[in-house]
Amino acid sequence: MFRLFKHYVPHAVVWLALLEFLALLGSAEAAWHLYANQAGFDAGPLADRWLLLTTFAVSNLLAMMATGMYGNEGLRSMRFATARLLAAVSLGVIFLSVLGFLLPTATLWRANSLYAMALAIAALFVIRLALTQSAGAEAFRRRILVLGAGPRAARLAVLANEPGS
Repeated sequence: MFRLFKHYVPHAVVWLALLEFLALLGSAEAAWHLYANQAGFDAGPLADRWLLLTTFAVSNLLAMMATGMYGNEGLRSMRFATARLLAAVSLGVIFLSVLGFLLPTATLWRANSLYAMALAIAALFVIRLALTQSAGAEAFRRRILVLGAGPRAARLAVLANEPGS
């Protein structure tokens, strides 16, 4: 378990988020090359567009966190994750549009953003499907272990964490 701001996050979830971040970077880069090929210009070196790729990946990853892609239901149910994924990528593109007005040189163009969004949805869906099929839902389950407590103290800890108490 990894502790982040009083939340315990399993290592599998951290690795999943990192893998999805790399997939978002890759989809933005592939969209750039696809658009460059269609428009007939040279894509140029990667160092020239690192900020564009990073803003796309970070904004979509934050949107995925905000919509609950890394919550219990988003990690166990593929149907729930797909619905959240579509909402998250849409929310991320809206955030990129706002960011495009504030910092026009820090975001992808509209056509690149459309391609990147479609590629990101496909890549993230395949990653989620492959990991949930191979690792299973148990790898992403949160476990709580109370050390040094007897049965009564453990029951009180459970009651204290229940909603409405």
